[in-house]
Amino acid sequence: MTEEEKDRLRTAKEEVSEALARLPIADYNLDAVDTRLVEYTTNVAKHPDAHNLYEQLAVRRFFMLVDKYGLNVTEIQKFITCYENLYFPGKTGQKCYKLTPIQTFQFASIYGFWSADENGVFRRVVREVCLYVPRKYSKTTSSAAPIVYDVLYGDANAECYTGANSSDQAKKCFDVIRGCFRKLDPKQRRYTVNEQTIKSRRKD
Repeated sequence: MTEEEKDRLRTAKEEVSEALARLPIADYNLDAVDTRLVEYTTNVAKHPDAHNLYEQLAVRRFFMLVDKYGLNVTEIQKFITCYENLYFPGKTGQKCYKLTPIQTFQFASIYGFWSADENGVFRRVVREVCLYVPRKYSKTTSSAAPIVYDVLYGDANAECYTGANSSDQAKKCFDVIRGCFRKLDPKQRRYTVNEQTIKSRRKD
């Protein structure tokens, strides 16, 4: 990275830090959605040195989208409830996990914004997502949960795929997804679960 590029990033961080410092986060009443949203966004805004530029830009973009589209509280809480009631592998067996503040923010940024199309049908605004997270940061469960959620509540004819940089890693993620469905539907009355696929029995 050249010095010019470094200077550009430093300037961008200063600008977004100043913008977040002026942001009236309390006025957005995020407590009504989930207190973890307030915790994370406030932390990023008040402690710029503890967060990188891209975290700050994500928070700034979040509030820009709130201003433009509002926040669909029902959809956010629906996903959070689903996630926190799924059973994921743990050191002591399958168990449920609570979302961390940053995970709550990430998923609220995905599921919280909706807009009507030209036919008056409401659709999610955020339809493509790329999350960068460090090692040992629940990447597998964070990848598995939206797939489970979409199979449960998405379109009846939708298809979801899981991939990775190796077949073993992809299988690990799929095994987590498969475990969720086996816990949700142990007798496979609503979903058919095998070694490679999970198929809904829904007809509509």
